[in-house]
Amino acid sequence: MWVCDARDVSERIHDDEPDTSGPVGRSLLEVECPQWAQSPIEYLKTSGTDNAMWRIRVDDGPDMVIRLPRRPGAAAGVLHDSAVLQQIERTPIGSTVNTPKLRRVGEPHDVFPHRWTVLDWISGSDAWTLRHRLDGQPLGALGVRRGQDAGARSAVSASRRTVSVSATLRLRTRRRRSIESI
Repeated sequence: MWVCDARDVSERIHDDEPDTSGPVGRSLLEVECPQWAQSPIEYLKTSGTDNAMWRIRVDDGPDMVIRLPRRPGAAAGVLHDSAVLQQIERTPIGSTVNTPKLRRVGEPHDVFPHRWTVLDWISGSDAWTLRHRLDGQPLGALGVRRGQDAGARSAVSASRRTVSVSATLRLRTRRRRSIESI
């Protein structure tokens, strides 16, 4: 039997935020993704203001991440974000930019009022954690070859061929635009 402890509680950021704790995440998995429901989950301290995220450690496959929207605005974008991820996967950019594969779009339930997602876990560090080390670095130094960055122009300053972490962090306001032109 799984027991809740202090590590199972996400940090509340907003007064009107629904419960995004470990027990809620586990309940959602039990209902819609029973194959991962008994796997250990770990709260990600790099969760943002829009989503609480929990890493699902899967014994017999790749790890996953469950994203629980913290606010109605973030919840409203779940279907759009999911469609964008699926569209990226079907385009040439999918072989250039490492994006998580969508595994599940969960429905609202009694324990959680919004849609939520399960995505593949991508190992590595996030841009916020690496921001001071990455800012202004030539793309070649980061292992990106010329021509490979064309699909990631919104996250990378292609004209200077350097990483622009501030541009990456501003993506949140622009990411709702369609990527059909890519």
